[in-house]
Amino acid sequence: MGKNEQKGDPASGMLQSALLPICKILIKRGLGARELIDAAKVAYLQAAMSEVIPPGSRVNISRLAVVTGLTRKDIAALLNRKDKPPPAVSAKKSLQQRAFRVLHGWSVDPMFQRANGRPADLPLQGEQQSFSLLVKRHGGDVTPVSVLRELERMKAVAISPAGKVKFRGQSVDSTAHAAQQMAEFARLFKDFANTIQQVSTTKESPLFFGFKDSTVTSPHQAALFQRTFSRRAATLLEGIDQWIAHQTKEEKREKQAASKSKTRVGLGVYLIRED
Repeated sequence: MGKNEQKGDPASGMLQSALLPICKILIKRGLGARELIDAAKVAYLQAAMSEVIPPGSRVNISRLAVVTGLTRKDIAALLNRKDKPPPAVSAKKSLQQRAFRVLHGWSVDPMFQRANGRPADLPLQGEQQSFSLLVKRHGGDVTPVSVLRELERMKAVAISPAGKVKFRGQSVDSTAHAAQQMAEFARLFKDFANTIQQVSTTKESPLFFGFKDSTVTSPHQAALFQRTFSRRAATLLEGIDQWIAHQTKEEKREKQAASKSKTRVGLGVYLIRED
């Protein structure tokens, strides 16, 4: 038992709570504690290098060992591993990732659901509640046909006799689903954590961060909350696409599209329900 745990350090309990959803995803993915420990070491090293090693300075292994609690041997081995380029994401893997995002959007976006909250059967084309619109809103810059073929390969959808696309999410391979959950968690958690840190600094214009929750007294109220704010959240996110489209037109009008300065911006919304 570690020193912090013996003293009842609340940070230890908070860390366990933060790691719990990660560990659940790792278990579904078939990964054990060793993979988590190895990843934590690499992350600790990257964090230490960004915090205590000035840009352009020579790496000081001894100092990194003191900051991270790792041995000099561990640091040297991790630095050697860090120099190797990460494996490239294949076109097939990228399409699979987009396909999972489309499935997720189909499951949570009220525009593409029945009155009971289940994914609706969608016509291939159309301006409202169609598969092509679903892909446009949740799949990004991929074609509806390519996503449809990938979802058919995954046995996640079927075509009804009426020619509509039917959701069969329960047929998706659980291992592939867990892998995609891990990728999405990593992407979103990084953004979420960075926003929280920026709000707490003396940055001139900090990013907005807000959160509100409450306790309701019946499953009916919880379902009503979910329906109400799912619609509002979807409408808010849809406004982002409209805003970006408007800004793109303005840039072209002002001939600024060729500017080399690029800043990634975004907005995240999520609902919670804990019984």
